[in-house]
Amino acid sequence: MEENQRVNEAPASPEASAEQKDAGKKRPPRQQAEILNIRKRKKNAAKKDAQGKRLPRREVVVQQDIRYRGPLSYRHMMILGWLCLILSQVSFILSTAAKFEPETVKPFAGLISVGDFVSPLFMPFLLLANFSKILSSKQQFKSLLLRFGGLAVLMGVAMPLVYEHYVKGIAKTAAQFEPTLGDRFLVLFQERVFPDGYIAYNIFIDLFLCTLFMFFLTYHFKRPVRKGWVVCFRLLAILPVAYELASIVLKTLCKNGNITLPLYASPFLTTKPPMTFAAFIALALFIKRRERVFLKNGRTYARYRRG
Repeated sequence: MEENQRVNEAPASPEASAEQKDAGKKRPPRQQAEILNIRKRKKNAAKKDAQGKRLPRREVVVQQDIRYRGPLSYRHMMILGWLCLILSQVSFILSTAAKFEPETVKPFAGLISVGDFVSPLFMPFLLLANFSKILSSKQQFKSLLLRFGGLAVLMGVAMPLVYEHYVKGIAKTAAQFEPTLGDRFLVLFQERVFPDGYIAYNIFIDLFLCTLFMFFLTYHFKRPVRKGWVVCFRLLAILPVAYELASIVLKTLCKNGNITLPLYASPFLTTKPPMTFAAFIALALFIKRRERVFLKNGRTYARYRRG
């Protein structure tokens, strides 16, 4: 008798206890219908999975799926980017030295060729590494915005300081020997360094804009907010896109000779090609859509972040 009582008093399954708790609560009819629909889909998915059949792409599954990890992480991309930068600088130094002592640099001809080949890959590797970090950031936007924004400001301030202190300093020194030599040096410097009328070098402007776009698109408020405010907040994602488009238009007009940009406007221009930014927007929208599908199937945002 005691054993039979113990068997009968065994605790119910978690699903049964959850149903009993939900049954004791009074919910609106619409919410009850949604809960029943989610439970029905989960039961159907569990049955199909138990039978070994292939599930639809967006079907709710009970088991925790594995996460796919590619062969290269963002750290590997970062290392490859800096390695390309170092090789390009070594190649530049050896090429410059070859103009004065060709015989001394002759054994390093292969290294110079490798450096010239990988030098254009520096920017794509760094962009891919940082794009991966931005796209996979789980609401850690504050640190990314402060980092990229601060570095963008530092890079923007560095150029005027270098130009005013060093370049104009050399021009003043040259003008002491001949009055017109300083002006000719400045003209030669601008023609060589700014052949298109600008120089796009501040990569942190691009990263700041991408982080800002992702922030406006995917950020979730910790407190309940009205739907109208959320829509307005999401629409602010247009601002980084507008900045990117304006920068592309200005660079195109300057390159064609239609306008002349001030020298100190270069640090605030974007560096990446338009298709790179378009690819980032497509990936961000894909992630946002995946999140909506995840939440639509009865999951919580906390579980999505644990992902």
